[in-house]
Amino acid sequence: MLATAGDWAAWRAASGGADASDGPRDIRGALARRAELLCAAEPTRFPADPRLMLAAVREAQRVVLVCAAAYRLCAEPRFLAAARRELRGLAEVRWPPEVFLTVAEAAFAVALAHDWLHSELPEEERRALYEKVRDEAFAPSLAAEGRDGWINAGHNWSQVCHGALVCAALSFAEHDADLATHVVNRAIAALPRAAAAYAPDGAYPEGPTYWAYGTTFHLVLADALRVALGESFGTDDFPGFLESADHLEWITGPSGRFFNFADNHPVRTPRAAVLRLARAKGRAEQARREWRALLAAAEEFHPEDTRELPLALIWWRPGAVFSPPPEAADTAEAERAEGPELWLARGPQPLAVLRGATARGEPVWLATKGGRAGDSHGHMDVGGFVWEAGGVRWAIDPVRDDYRVLREGGFTQGEIFDCSQGSRRWSVFRLGAEGHNILRFDGAPQRVDGRASVTGERHGGRGVLRVWLDEVYAGQVDAAERCFEIDPSGGLEITDRWRTLDRETGTVFQWLTEARVLGMGERELRLEQGGRGLRLVVQARGTSALAGVRLESAEALQDPRVSSPLPGVTRIEIALRTPPRAEGGIMVRATLEEA
Repeated sequence: MLATAGDWAAWRAASGGADASDGPRDIRGALARRAELLCAAEPTRFPADPRLMLAAVREAQRVVLVCAAAYRLCAEPRFLAAARRELRGLAEVRWPPEVFLTVAEAAFAVALAHDWLHSELPEEERRALYEKVRDEAFAPSLAAEGRDGWINAGHNWSQVCHGALVCAALSFAEHDADLATHVVNRAIAALPRAAAAYAPDGAYPEGPTYWAYGTTFHLVLADALRVALGESFGTDDFPGFLESADHLEWITGPSGRFFNFADNHPVRTPRAAVLRLARAKGRAEQARREWRALLAAAEEFHPEDTRELPLALIWWRPGAVFSPPPEAADTAEAERAEGPELWLARGPQPLAVLRGATARGEPVWLATKGGRAGDSHGHMDVGGFVWEAGGVRWAIDPVRDDYRVLREGGFTQGEIFDCSQGSRRWSVFRLGAEGHNILRFDGAPQRVDGRASVTGERHGGRGVLRVWLDEVYAGQVDAAERCFEIDPSGGLEITDRWRTLDRETGTVFQWLTEARVLGMGERELRLEQGGRGLRLVVQARGTSALAGVRLESAEALQDPRVSSPLPGVTRIEIALRTPPRAEGGIMVRATLEEA
């Protein structure tokens, strides 16, 4: 499963790192050290509430995968005992079909352990594991056919569930070849719908957090087929799929944090999937960077990310990585010489990035998005942005809370993921219009069915991005657009334009920041963060008139019943009034002050 017996033998025989640059800090040592910690831990306890069981299943899964892989490498009996202990726990607890993602993750752990530890498991134990997967994973998946749900979904659930069940089908194929064939063929037929999300440029619309989740299981599915059956049957041959790791480089700021649009986190955790995709596209340096990051983080992995270690062992194949043609590097260098770099990614949630530098050579980076608020895991953040300059993230997107916080606050599962216009979801500060760097007209929310496109260009040494927002504010204004420019010195200009309907319209420009506001006038603000200063200059455009600037604590704007604390975040509001049937606008210029 994912690796041959010859692969395991080669890894056992290898000494030192995967290449000379890794030295003794190899993945074998990281796996063994992590397995030692897991052996000493208490067995996983599974909650009775099926909605809360996924976290426990993932906890058991990480023990099973890490300890099984470490045993294959080191033959340490304690590692085998720990893996079998967690397998017994998974076999004894009910897998809830009403939360099939939990079922899939449990089946994945059992499938890989059954394969990797096959010769070490007694026949009765192997039989019991098969019957568990047959009755509580395969059977409910067959019952779900023909209904709306994960089988034909266009999001990460489809990749995760099909990937897990394909592994289970291949691992237990000797028990029921017809059933295994059906599960595999079903996945191959369904996967194109989920894979369409990567087209055309590899920017996953649900964002980097869900990219890692769905893409990892997608690659697991493809490689499980390739290793077990000799080919992937086209499951990794979709537009934008193999290129999708590249977009992570662009949406990562100089600080190392992501553009955390929608339901995403800003922390960039090393991902084994990047190794697999970099190998496929010949991105040698990308693979080496991710490998080094994985090794450096191996001792500090969040529990949910620990399965990255066995997958990194499998997917790091340095002999297969080669450098891209020299002309590609030459082209990139020529583009940098022209001024700020510009990147655009089309698709359901268009993304765009400008990268430049200050006069002192400090990096400047801005990321924005189009798309719809009503798409999977969406926020009312269309036209929103994050911005870093001089080592500081001056404009932030607040990190969304764990879903558990919303459940404990009284939200149902349906309410959490309901992205319709009147959904309760939008009442949560970090999800709705209140908590993003966007325009608002007369206090109304964005239209969840309105889609925005993004365009970009370079001219005169400046990089320019435009977000076309007409549909997003339909019924509020007649037309709206947002323009971002980075000049050769690293200064940022945001220019918003709109045309009002047959009524006077109040507009608010929102900017959320962790910086302290040290000075504020009618047309100028001064911010301080990380020992650096920032000057914001505001100008009304067209027929609009400035109506005041207000600072509000994000903490005070939240409902504490459904939110965790958000200290130190300020929302800057710049208000304007525009007469009926008139052109209005605002320009905000941000200039980094010298240290």
